[in-house]
Amino acid sequence: MEFMVSDTTCHMSISLDGFVAGPDQSRADPLGKRGPELHGWHLGDPRANEADRTANGWLMRPRGAYVMGRNMFGPVRGDWDEDWSGWWGPEPPTTRRSSC
Repeated sequence: MEFMVSDTTCHMSISLDGFVAGPDQSRADPLGKRGPELHGWHLGDPRANEADRTANGWLMRPRGAYVMGRNMFGPVRGDWDEDWSGWWGPEPPTTRRSSC
């Protein structure tokens, strides 16, 4: 019996000292102070050379779906303290795939 399995990619930025955001995260500054510098390598770093741009283009290519947790949107922990329905409005996009 042969099963077909799709590729799964995990993507994350982390500094050499183990941080994924700068200090003092807040809703207004979800990446923290100077946090965007940690992610500049794939956010259009002007110092990038052609090899960097090629690798970045492959890494950031469109995917079929993104699975995101709450921390993807900011540093808030615990219960939601407001009505938040996402950037998509009242009808969130959904995809159902079946291999059967």
